[in-house]
Amino acid sequence: MSDNDDTPNVTGSLVIFFWLTFLYFFLRYMVVDKYMPLNADGQKTEDGEKKGGLGPLFTIFYFVLVIMSQIFVNMKLTQSICGDEVQTSTAMSATLIPNVIILGVVYIMLVLVPGWKAPFANTFGYFAANIGGIRDVLNTLTNTNFEEKGEGSITLKQNQINIFKSIYKDPSQLINNITPENFHKFLQTMQNIKYFKPSNEVTDRNVKKLYSLVVIKDLVSQFIWYMLAGYLVITTTYDSLINMKCQSSEARLKKLAEKSEVKN
Repeated sequence: MSDNDDTPNVTGSLVIFFWLTFLYFFLRYMVVDKYMPLNADGQKTEDGEKKGGLGPLFTIFYFVLVIMSQIFVNMKLTQSICGDEVQTSTAMSATLIPNVIILGVVYIMLVLVPGWKAPFANTFGYFAANIGGIRDVLNTLTNTNFEEKGEGSITLKQNQINIFKSIYKDPSQLINNITPENFHKFLQTMQNIKYFKPSNEVTDRNVKKLYSLVVIKDLVSQFIWYMLAGYLVITTTYDSLINMKCQSSEARLKKLAEKSEVKN
């Protein structure tokens, strides 16, 4: 390895990966995911129809940027290791294989098995959504007229009233059971059992806000999964490259041979 202070390291790759991943999820939330795709009837919303198709494009663009940035850093690493000679094929294979096997599998599993997101969604994700006011938003949707008499009241059995009161005081368990995938079914259920207030302009606005906070909870979980996978990919790649055997080109071998002859 050459004595070069500019040798790329794991920290640099991780910083690049962190910012690419952070920007990816931030833009996904702002442009695509915070818009509720389905209403309580299971019909596509106007916002959902406009924004939904952009999700796959963001994802493709993200993975292309991640892989290209890693290839660039890893090519610089091989150059510093092998005396300023870039090992292009080695850098590409050392980058692509771990990304496909580790990051690719994590992506597929999060899509096919959303339950994988629950551990982080219900801890770090819940914390982020709680800062955003998800408990308050949920409580503004809650129907509190079930014990009143007269116009606007609803009739419930005592056990239902007790359950509703319990949820109202501590909605954390209910919140942790809401995901973007089951949101419209959750909304249907809450309206059918009369836990939510009847639909009106204010209620509909709060439902959209609730959905956006549920999305934050979900995206925080995905972000953590991606960071863990990215860390494993980058460290695996780095370890394989620093232990590689340099392949010199014919021109470099000829140059080295000439230097050897001069010394002799």
